[in-house]
Amino acid sequence: MSNVIEKRSFRIPPCTVDKDLIKKVGEFVQKEFDSYYKDCFEETKEEMKGEEYYKKYPHELTELNIKRRMDNIRLNFMLTSDARNIESLNIQSFLEAEWPDKADEISVKLKNYSNDTKSIDLNFYIDEWRTSQVTVSGIDGTWVNGIADQLEKTFEDKKLSYHFLITHPSVRFGISFIAWASVSYAVLMPLWPLLVPHIKEGTQFIWLYLPILFGGSVVAMWPFESLWTLLFPRFEYGRSPSKRARSWIWGILVGSGFISGLILKLLGL
Repeated sequence: MSNVIEKRSFRIPPCTVDKDLIKKVGEFVQKEFDSYYKDCFEETKEEMKGEEYYKKYPHELTELNIKRRMDNIRLNFMLTSDARNIESLNIQSFLEAEWPDKADEISVKLKNYSNDTKSIDLNFYIDEWRTSQVTVSGIDGTWVNGIADQLEKTFEDKKLSYHFLITHPSVRFGISFIAWASVSYAVLMPLWPLLVPHIKEGTQFIWLYLPILFGGSVVAMWPFESLWTLLFPRFEYGRSPSKRARSWIWGILVGSGFISGLILKLLGL
């Protein structure tokens, strides 16, 4: 087998970060760790058997001493937050812990600190400014690609329904433009009767609306982009305030009749 280190990384897609997702990812990584640790245990035991000390004192070749030699191989689960940090060496106790309502980061790491034969490094950064990704590396390219494929599939299954808003800037731009068109129309239309006496006779509404629509969109895109970031975060964790905000806004729009009125207007009814 080649000693060249193979590495594969991918950015974690927009998804709900909850115990169900971490359970699926964590149990998968835990299984890989248990298998890897077992193989390393046998290899380390054979190596220690060949050492002069253990030839002289074979009774010292205990499971505890072998595991001490293997302290460089670790599996770690960690959640950090302002309220408290949670750290565990196995997925079960990590999931059984009481998680805070807000978190800054969740990480899962399988690492051999003496070499790079096998490594899985997964980081969720709940805030937006850092890139959340998974990196799998090792000397066995088949293992690296197989693990990366399986983890990617797990995240794909947990994608947020609005993931396209985050991953496609062109979609966000289009929605921002439609939102600005709706807002500017909703504001300008009631004001039109008041504006008519002060503008050139014969001027139609559309002649005033279009310059405001396209000219104002240059300024309006930034606030709408900020609004989508707040309402549609890359990761939803715990009691997501963005989810509640979306429900309130949708309720207000539907209850006020704005949505239905806009649809009827667009249909010319």
